[in-house]
Amino acid sequence: QADIVKIAMIQIDELFKKSKTSLKKTSVFLTGRGPGSFTGLRVGFATLKGFLSLEKIPCYGALSLDIIAENKSFKKLPEGSNLAVALDAFRQKIYLRVYELRKKEWVPQTEVQTLTFEQTFEAIPEKSLVVGNALAKYGKEFKQRAAAAGKKLKFTEEKFWYPQSSALIELFNKKDPKIQKVSEQELLPLYFRLSEAEERAAAL
Repeated sequence: QADIVKIAMIQIDELFKKSKTSLKKTSVFLTGRGPGSFTGLRVGFATLKGFLSLEKIPCYGALSLDIIAENKSFKKLPEGSNLAVALDAFRQKIYLRVYELRKKEWVPQTEVQTLTFEQTFEAIPEKSLVVGNALAKYGKEFKQRAAAAGKKLKFTEEKFWYPQSSALIELFNKKDPKIQKVSEQELLPLYFRLSEAEERAAAL
């Protein structure tokens, strides 16, 4: 993890130099709060907290699933369409959140759920557009299951599977309620499930 943080700091320093700015000139931090990789989230938040120890800068965060849903390409769908964001939660589980398009905004219809593949398939509404990196592992299974059940689903290309910084900025600029101010004490990753070590301990 120390090596990853070091690489990240070098890249951030290069970005500051290229943009001719600095930490002191930074007005706000925007961050994806999870769910996602346990290691990746820990490294990201440790880096952010390091910056905050030097400069007290407001922080705003949003769920990774909400950031993915904000992609402008999805808003070209008809009013009332459903979007299902499915992320790989590892250990045979999937993070799922379902949205409905209302007045060109994706309104969450569920909380973030941690489900098995079968539970995920059943929870996705008919005719939904499915997006997210769970398709890398379960995409073929989704298509086979949908064909067998006669359930009409559409699946996105890989380029749409991950959170984009532009979408996070868009959420912030339009003051979307899906992005909220986070205090330094609240700057903790949102995993929505126990780590593997915690699950093993709980099973004992």
